[in-house]
Formats: sequence, structure tokens, C-alpha cells
Amino acid sequence: MTDEQIPNRRHDRVSVALRTVLDTEIDADSSDTYMSNLGLGGCFIRSKQPLRTGIRIQLKFQIEGYADAIEAVGVVRWVRDSSDSSGGMGVQFEDIRPQDLVLLKQFIEKQLASDLFS
Repeated sequence: MTDEQIPNRRHDRVSVALRTVLDTEIDADSSDTYMSNLGLGGCFIRSKQPLRTGIRIQLKFQIEGYADAIEAVGVVRWVRDSSDSSGGMGVQFEDIRPQDLVLLKQFIEKQLASDLFS
């Protein structure tokens, strides 16, 4: 399923390449992954071994121009299995701090405006 095929998406997404740290609530092992797109409602995380749908995860990622890392809790909503770099999982944010949501909104608006003039 490509990003354009996701039904009922309510928020714009921007392309990013952000190092992301994930913790699952099951075993609390951390894994370093990369986020390839990001929106107010969620993100796509590249992974050759994506988690199963329904798994709750804690995410931490840094966006350019902001000192503090953004932290969120999300749920894996869909998975794209692939042995190459196109595999991964779509994550819907369930809980994100209000101040992080404001920073995320500003970042996305800036990226969208920048894309218009590229």
C-alpha cells in the first residue's frame, strides 16, 4: 500500500529522513529506525522487519531547527512487507504532548511552504 492509497487521511504529510527511536510496550527494546514521512496524525517508519498491526509503540524523534526531541505514543495501523528499503509501517499517533504538537505543526507548515517554492 503506498502512502497515496491510505484512505481517510486527515492530515498533510511531508517527506522527511528522521532518525527515530522506538520502544514497544511488550519488551521495551529500543531500535533505531528512520521515518520517511510525517504528519500531525502519524508517520511512516522504514523497517525491513516492521512490527505487527495493533502494536503500541513509543517514538522519539528530532526535527530540524528544534532543540528538544518530540515524543509520542502510536499504534501500528498498517504494514508494508519488503526486503528492501521500501518496507515499513504506518503509525498513527495516539498521544503526543501539546507543546510537541505545536512544534510538529509549525515544522510541517514550513516544509509544505518550502515545497511550494522548490
